[in-house]
Amino acid sequence: MEVICGQRRGERDLVLKLSTGGGKTTTGLIYLWSHAVESKRPVVYLCPTTQLVQQVLAEARRLGIPAHHYEKGQSIPAVECTAGEAVLVCTYEKLFNARSTFDRNDVNMRPVALVL
Repeated sequence: MEVICGQRRGERDLVLKLSTGGGKTTTGLIYLWSHAVESKRPVVYLCPTTQLVQQVLAEARRLGIPAHHYEKGQSIPAVECTAGEAVLVCTYEKLFNARSTFDRNDVNMRPVALVL
């Protein structure tokens, strides 16, 4: 965690490697929330499965970090997320597909930080 809070936090591409149970979800949420608070811009936590989305949302609640699920079939994310007032949590498919919802004019979502 010291690496993120220190001089490397502002780097464009920052990779952290932690073992199982090392606090990756907590670290990722705190990292995203700090960027959202600082920039007032959207931040996104991407997960490979909906089960992991639920785990991230539960950890966000535990930490007191506002977060919303951008579910499959939901056309527009929560307003709090697009305004940088909450962390957007979704599966990879919301961003990585031929018709990414993040690339639509009506969504207007250009995240300042992503956690995968």
